[in-house]
Amino acid sequence: MVCIVITEPYEYEDLVRQVANKEAGAEWFVVYFISLPQIQNAVEELGNQGWLGGSSLRSLFDSLLEGYRVLANEVLQGARQILHQAGGTSNALVIEGDFKNLKHVLKGKCSRLYTDDAEVLKRLQREED
Repeated sequence: MVCIVITEPYEYEDLVRQVANKEAGAEWFVVYFISLPQIQNAVEELGNQGWLGGSSLRSLFDSLLEGYRVLANEVLQGARQILHQAGGTSNALVIEGDFKNLKHVLKGKCSRLYTDDAEVLKRLQREED
């Protein structure tokens, strides 16, 4: 199975089209990865700078996460349309968590892996994270 890991909601189409052309007719597994630690770090940084207090931080985190979920589903729908036009079949999933979660879901599924984020590829290739 060909796996595509997407992390950027606004730059996925080129990646998916390239993979679709290269791997036409394949079985695809498309993942939109939402890194909870990255969101948490961004929100905490605002708190450390004095921009927000405790309850506001939690509210911002929840709002950002909900926004990412909506974008993720829109991106996956768009990616699946592109792949459908290229033939083959696709499954799609939003994964929220850290790299261990992502590795766990992908383990044993991918004969080939494509991603829009070089850091994701590096971290997935490491033995331990």
